Amino acid sequence: MKARLIGALGASILVAGALGATAGAAGPPPPTATSGATVQQLAANLKTPTSFAFGDGAVFEGDGGNSTSGPPNGGVFVISNGTATELAGSPEFVGGLVFHGGTLYVSGGTVTGKHSAKWQVLAWSGWNGTKFTKQKAIWTAPKGLDGLNGLGFAGGKVYVGADVGLQDGNDHGPATLTPDLYEMFTVSPTGKGAKVFA
Repeated sequence: MKARLIGALGASILVAGALGATAGAAGPPPPTATSGATVQQLAANLKTPTSFAFGDGAVFEGDGGNSTSGPPNGGVFVISNGTATELAGSPEFVGGLVFHGGTLYVSGGTVTGKHSAKWQVLAWSGWNGTKFTKQKAIWTAPKGLDGLNGLGFAGGKVYVGADVGLQDGNDHGPATLTPDLYEMFTVSPTGKGAKVFA
């Protein structure tokens, strides 16, 4: 009798496990917005989204790339019909995006050596539906500053935060290479007058 009970219990666990696996494979239901509206998936092939910007009828996504030991593989993507397409001229890591006055501002970095990266705020304009016809760097972070993240635009100025960068190998703790860690800079849309704001 004891053997039959153990056998029946084992079979029940197997059936429950199989049902659980089937239910888990379907995934959780989509979330519900606070307004009760249906939530829809925007895109499925993103790596590490850091920021979104909306302008000229398009949705742009800033991406930090996969967290691997290889080189960064993020960038700026345009999302259309559920697919994200990388835009030419993207930095390898994007920390922030903001769209203002027909210009997409991008904060990002590109590895330049084993222990170095170039961090810039870029201004892209002339969106034609598939690319920006004008791309320029308006500010390059001073030497030693090893990370830029989120962007904002207010009062005619671009605001950008300093963060740990690609060389520290530590996204969530004290940095050894970044002197301006967690400070905020302001810069004009033309790249002039960059200074620490907070």
